[in-house]
Amino acid sequence: MIRSPISATTCGSRPWACAPGSIPGNWNCSPASGACTPRPGPPDRMTTMFSRLYRLTLSLLVLGCASNTPVLALSSDRDQPMHIEADHADINDQTGVHVYTGNVVVTQGSMRLTADHLTLQIEAGEIVEGVALGEPATYKQRPDNKDQDVFAESLRMEYYAGDERIVLIEQAEITQAGDVFRSERIVYDVARDVVNAGEGKGDRVRIILQPRNSGEE
Repeated sequence: MIRSPISATTCGSRPWACAPGSIPGNWNCSPASGACTPRPGPPDRMTTMFSRLYRLTLSLLVLGCASNTPVLALSSDRDQPMHIEADHADINDQTGVHVYTGNVVVTQGSMRLTADHLTLQIEAGEIVEGVALGEPATYKQRPDNKDQDVFAESLRMEYYAGDERIVLIEQAEITQAGDVFRSERIVYDVARDVVNAGEGKGDRVRIILQPRNSGEE
C-alpha cells in the first residue's frame, strides 16, 4: 500500500507511484495530475536524415544569396541563389570545406557546372576556391554583353574567386560562337571574357575561328 500524498498511476501495464524519476521505461508522469504519458525518445533515422537535408538545403540557399562573390557566373547572376545537387555531400563548417560527389550539378542564374566531384572552400560565407573533377567536368555561362554562352570542359577545373579566373586542366576546351580553343591548359578570365591557352613543353594550342559576317563587330 502506498502511504504518501503521491498518487498512484498506471504506466503501461503496472501501477507506479507518480513521482519524478520513479517510473522506469519510456514513461513520464505528472504528480499534479497523475497523468502518465510516453516519454519522447530520440528521433528516428528517417526524421534525422530529412532534418539534415533541410539544413543542407537552407545553408546552400543562404550561401548563394548572401555571397558577394560572382561564383563562376556573370555579374548579372551574382544576386541569384545558387543550387547544388549531388548524390552525396560532406560539409565541414569548421574547416569551411564542402565536398560534393556523384552527378554534381551547380546552377546560378545563367551559369551551369557539372562534375563527378566538387570541392569548395568557404570563408566568411563566401566561396573563395573550387575544384571540379569529371570525365569531363563541364561549365557554361553567358558573359556580359554577349548573345551566346561560353562552353568549357576539361578533366579538372579550378576556380579562384579573388581574380575571377577559371583554370581548365587536361583535355581542356572552350567554345563560344563557334570559335574553339583546345589545349592541355586554358585560363579563362571570367570578368573580362579573355582566354589564355597553352602551357608546357609540347603543348600546342589548337584554335578554330568561325568567319564573321561583315556587319558584325
